[in-house]
Amino acid sequence: MKNIYILIALIVVSACSKMNDLHDKFLDGEVIYAAKVDSADVLAGKNRALLNLDIRSQRIETVRIYWNNYADSADVNVNNQVGEFPKMLDNLPENGYVFQLVSFDKAGNASLPFETSGSVYGDRFQSRLSNRAIQSVYAGDEGLTVNWSGPVDNSLGSNLVYTDKSGNEQTIRIPVNDNSTHIDDWSVGLKYNTLFLPEPTAIDTFASDWRSMSGIPFKYSSTGWTATCRDGNHNWGAAGGEPDKVLDGDINTGWHTRVGSSLPQCMVVDMQNSRLVDHLVFRFQPNAVANNWIYIKTLNVYLTDTPATPDVYQEAWGEPVAVYNYPGEIEVFTVTLNPESYGRYLVLYFPDSKTNTYISFTELEVYRE
Repeated sequence: MKNIYILIALIVVSACSKMNDLHDKFLDGEVIYAAKVDSADVLAGKNRALLNLDIRSQRIETVRIYWNNYADSADVNVNNQVGEFPKMLDNLPENGYVFQLVSFDKAGNASLPFETSGSVYGDRFQSRLSNRAIQSVYAGDEGLTVNWSGPVDNSLGSNLVYTDKSGNEQTIRIPVNDNSTHIDDWSVGLKYNTLFLPEPTAIDTFASDWRSMSGIPFKYSSTGWTATCRDGNHNWGAAGGEPDKVLDGDINTGWHTRVGSSLPQCMVVDMQNSRLVDHLVFRFQPNAVANNWIYIKTLNVYLTDTPATPDVYQEAWGEPVAVYNYPGEIEVFTVTLNPESYGRYLVLYFPDSKTNTYISFTELEVYRE
């Protein structure tokens, strides 16, 4: 029995010794961690990224930034200071990145990694950029006018480059929400591009390829022109209804034929001088299609220097310089005249109508190339 007690005692001593060995092992290998970075923002750039490190501990000597699964790194010297520490990482391929930030104190102890992520942009993003579209551009006595389509996602605006009347090249920035740009001192030339920010906090902007505009049409000023119509006109309320309303520059006012008048309908515009005319632009009030306010079906255009009155066809007008069939569902349309069409009197002749004998539109614009 005594021997049994001795054996049990030896087993207990041995077990306690192994437990102490295990405990001593952990004590001998105790890890001391340096303080971690408190936060970090990644600001995207063009083949680069800016990391802003927020550090609030005074026990950090250096922060090492790792990426590409710890294959690449860069150091940020902190010197036991607190605050925000920026670090630019250059020459980065376009990609998404995960960054591990490891702090080191004076004793060389490392922190647990602080992880953050961000993107870097480059040629691939650049190649997908498109310029903001231009609806129309035309020159006139008053300068150059550019009418823009809607803004493009992530765009900051556009640049316009032109030559002024003194022969100097000018560059102007067009805000992203501007719908129309007028340049008083334009003389010749026009090119444009659009600027983009890939992310709201990105540090670099990207620009689409430059696009040049050629063959800019010249829009005649209608000041002093007169317009007359056959059989009077309808009282169109706020829109007026008189034929000269198509020359006033207001999209909400225009001409409407008299109710009950007979076909053909006809309008004559006296441009006061013989002019070269390349094309005409007809505009209708907003929602004209939705409200079935467009009655035009066929349009014959005549251009003559012989005084013309709005009536049935007259041989003195000659042959039509354009025949246009309205396709429907559009509130702006262009009628191109035969090459080298000259004349003072512009005759708009409507032999038929979609609804009764009505014809109406709100703006007429006359252009030459």
